[in-house]
Amino acid sequence: ADQFAIVRNYASGNGAHTYLQAAGTDNKYKAALSALYTRAVGPTSAKTGLPNNVLILPEAVQPGLTLKNNFEGGSALATLTTPGDLGANYGAFNPSSSGTSGGSLRQSMELSLPQERFLDRRNLLSQLDTLRRRSDQTGVIANAAEFERQAFDVLARGVGTAFDLSGEDPRTLEKYDTTKLFRLEQVTRYLNMYRSSNLLGHQMLLARRLCEAGCGFVTVSDCGWDMHADGNSMPGMQGMDYLGRQVDHAVAAFLDDVAERGLSDKILLVVTGEMGRTPRVNNRGGRDHYGELTPLLLAGGGLPRGTVIGQSDRTASRPVGEPYKPQHLWGTVIDRLFDVGQLRISRAVPGDIANHLSSLPVITELSS
Repeated sequence: ADQFAIVRNYASGNGAHTYLQAAGTDNKYKAALSALYTRAVGPTSAKTGLPNNVLILPEAVQPGLTLKNNFEGGSALATLTTPGDLGANYGAFNPSSSGTSGGSLRQSMELSLPQERFLDRRNLLSQLDTLRRRSDQTGVIANAAEFERQAFDVLARGVGTAFDLSGEDPRTLEKYDTTKLFRLEQVTRYLNMYRSSNLLGHQMLLARRLCEAGCGFVTVSDCGWDMHADGNSMPGMQGMDYLGRQVDHAVAAFLDDVAERGLSDKILLVVTGEMGRTPRVNNRGGRDHYGELTPLLLAGGGLPRGTVIGQSDRTASRPVGEPYKPQHLWGTVIDRLFDVGQLRISRAVPGDIANHLSSLPVITELSS
């Protein structure tokens, strides 16, 4: 696969952090897979100038939308694509600009000057800096030139349009639309603390646009799956009727769309959460966090189709046979995105990063 789009049906801060730490006991970087991927391939695409690591929140597709954060300070949301100890350069680009759709971040990727004036300014800057850069022996200014080139490419190629759904075919927008399944207020009444929305379909459409335009790793955040019936979620398991149908619709639209565009083998879709839910309902009629079993769906990326892997016992409490763990998922994704042998010898990838990524186990039934 060339690109990787993931829907993370995620719920809580503790669970998200546990997921990160569990994905390989030697994950000393405390970083999400998207950040490790970005460290290996670079923050931007060499071909298109697009960010290689993007986080799509509901606010990215609905102007003016304001959703609450998970827990104080939004700690759960922050861990979703955390760069950990790798540094902020490898964190995710958030086109919603922390709560506003598009905002200054996306606007900064759009060319507001006439093309001719922009090119003239670039030429002037280049001439003024030529002698200074030639005399620099430290490499600092040379590195600055590379960043300027990347910024120029982002603007001149118009890659900001990949983030804009207004140019999409209305028929495609309709196919992806999940707002018609239920009103936003029907879930935010109970689940606003968990950032639930009815916008997953158009989030997935934006993910497809970004992958098609050259973005390497897209994380789509779909929240609200804490079905604890604890006052911050719907009574019993009622939320499943809303959010379950939305995922079914959005994922089906995404898979049909990438197939029609001939991208099924180039884009790997992973649908997962950071944990499962208890086999038994709690005394309020809901379910709580459970780490022994969780559902996982992978599609595309050249993987075999129609394969059901693994089996639970009769109470859905434990796996039957050898269990697969988060590091197996990470290893399988890496196996799809990289030639592991080339990764090990690449001069662009630090040896410890390459060794960590190439040493992860894979889901045997899906290995290449």
